[in-house]
Amino acid sequence: MLRYAALTAALLFAGTASADDLLQEARATFAPIPTRAPAPRDNPVTPKKVELGRMLFFEPRLSASGLLSCNTCHNVGMGGGDNLETSVGHGWHKGPRNAPTVLNAVFNVAQFWDGRAADLKAQAKGPIQTAVEMNATPERVVATLKSMPEYVRWFAQAFPQWSLKQAVAIMGTSQLGERLATPEVDAVVAFLGTLTGTQPRVEYPLLPVSTETTPRPEPMAR
Repeated sequence: MLRYAALTAALLFAGTASADDLLQEARATFAPIPTRAPAPRDNPVTPKKVELGRMLFFEPRLSASGLLSCNTCHNVGMGGGDNLETSVGHGWHKGPRNAPTVLNAVFNVAQFWDGRAADLKAQAKGPIQTAVEMNATPERVVATLKSMPEYVRWFAQAFPQWSLKQAVAIMGTSQLGERLATPEVDAVVAFLGTLTGTQPRVEYPLLPVSTETTPRPEPMAR
């Protein structure tokens, strides 16, 4: 890290060193970002998994309020962050640290500012459950995803080696921390089989345009 800091300082405040010298030192220190992200161990990357991950990243119903998604604090339209000193989470609470960018985060040697998560798989569990962020529980997240036939189908397509029965049993252990008995697994599978996936048509009305005399919005108090 000290070498990187020294190199950055040299690039900004170089006096006698030539641009070519600095470029050569930079090339010796840094390597180009790979064009493909490394595949997680025992979990090869597929288009189905990528698409499922994209849906989950933008899914606000993974939060307790139904308002906050991963993209709320790591807005990919704004450089992968939220442009705030500290992010605003559940109940308008502010977190203790700035939200780091998610762009190219897969190449980080560790996740979170303090490096306490070894990879993105370990990191993703934190914000969803943290009270000042998304404030959800593993049980709620699993129930939310299972309640929508589209997600059940997408998970099955992304992980075709799992049968629905296997997926329910594995999610019970990994997400709930409990081993589901066979009758419990069968009951969940039977329930999922009754879901039709039919979605009602939702149309938003075109509301009148505000005028100069329309009262302006007021900040929400905690």
